[in-house]
Amino acid sequence: MCRQRDHNWRSRHLTMKSLLRRIPMWEPHKFVANALMLLNDVGDVQTALTVIIAFGEARKLLPLEDTLVEHWFHTYVDQLQRYELWNEACEVINRSWLRSVQQLNQHSTAMHTNCGN
Repeated sequence: MCRQRDHNWRSRHLTMKSLLRRIPMWEPHKFVANALMLLNDVGDVQTALTVIIAFGEARKLLPLEDTLVEHWFHTYVDQLQRYELWNEACEVINRSWLRSVQQLNQHSTAMHTNCGN
């Protein structure tokens, strides 16, 4: 009786083990990249860039071109600056890993004043 149980357990275990070998690992990277491209296509670079930033180092696993992500950074920073959200734009720039975006904080800033007499 004990040998029969042991044999049944082993055969189920081996069957399960061989089944697990055949199931491919789910890789969500392409799915996430496609979702980000959809956001890009509808003009929502804010959300696409926020997701990329939230991914941290895992962003390297996404099949996205750096030039596209760089474009997202520049577009979003430009939007923030148009609404005079200087602190938020600075925060986005500081979170960038791209040199061209990081250099945006190093450009000179002009401040125009109007004295009313």
